[in-house]
Amino acid sequence: MTLLGGLRYERTETSSASSRVINGVIEPANASGATNDWLPSVHLRWDVTDDFVIRAAYTTTISRADFGSVTARETINFATGTRPTVSRGNPGLKPRKSDGLDASLEYFTGNGGLVSLGVFYKDISNEIFTLTVVETLDVGRGPEEVEISQPFNAQSAELLGVEAAIQQPLTFLPAPFDGLGVNLNATYVDSDLTVLTAAGPRDRGFFFQPKWSANAAIYFDKGPIQARVAYNYTGGYLETINSTIPDADQFWRSRNTVDAQLRYRLTDNVEVFVEGENLNNGRRIELTGPNRDLLQEAAEFGRAFSIGVSAKL
Repeated sequence: MTLLGGLRYERTETSSASSRVINGVIEPANASGATNDWLPSVHLRWDVTDDFVIRAAYTTTISRADFGSVTARETINFATGTRPTVSRGNPGLKPRKSDGLDASLEYFTGNGGLVSLGVFYKDISNEIFTLTVVETLDVGRGPEEVEISQPFNAQSAELLGVEAAIQQPLTFLPAPFDGLGVNLNATYVDSDLTVLTAAGPRDRGFFFQPKWSANAAIYFDKGPIQARVAYNYTGGYLETINSTIPDADQFWRSRNTVDAQLRYRLTDNVEVFVEGENLNNGRRIELTGPNRDLLQEAAEFGRAFSIGVSAKL
């Protein structure tokens, strides 16, 4: 049995200088701040047998918002036929901080095979979300309704999840099929996040966190040939909360994609490859409305193909 503990200290300082339109006048918007975080962790590994391993861990982590979210910026978009939209940063945004418990069972089946089952729990403070409100402002054309989106911190949130995975080379098959193998994994996450809005508290679960996600792949790896076909599923998730109209919250619908890859090794250092992404032309669809059945946005990315040569020096 192995027990490993640690403690990390992080200090983050931020400063930004920008400008904003206030009542039709451009004014400076400067801000600065700092955070101090102590991050302990404990990891346990127990090799019950040569083939069976139990793992457990307690971790404390922080995750900072992206640069554009913490700067004192303001971007105005005047789209034809619609009210203006304003995207703002929030210099007062705090990093999200989590206390997590993880446990897993791992069984090694031989020849690189693995079956695993894990559970995890996270208690998160200062979760970051995007809030949209409609206000009457003068952004250069006189007073008018303006849709404003800005990131904020929620008070607390929780995640509870289960994940399972199977990785198995099919070496028991007769040649040349003994180069085949499968990778399967699936994750279920139940989240609890309450956000205070102008219309009252709202519990929609985590932003950008699907309840279900899964991947399934079959591959061939033998001699100079490597090939792989993968199916990917991402469940629907919340993107944006409307502060005043609960039925105007925006959700991305579930999405399926299929990818493929083929590589051929010419020498120990040179190989050629061809890859295809989103072969089924899976679209991203954003919905809103009381039953999440009103189209907000539809994006079609098409299929992507690449061919090339890679070399190791």
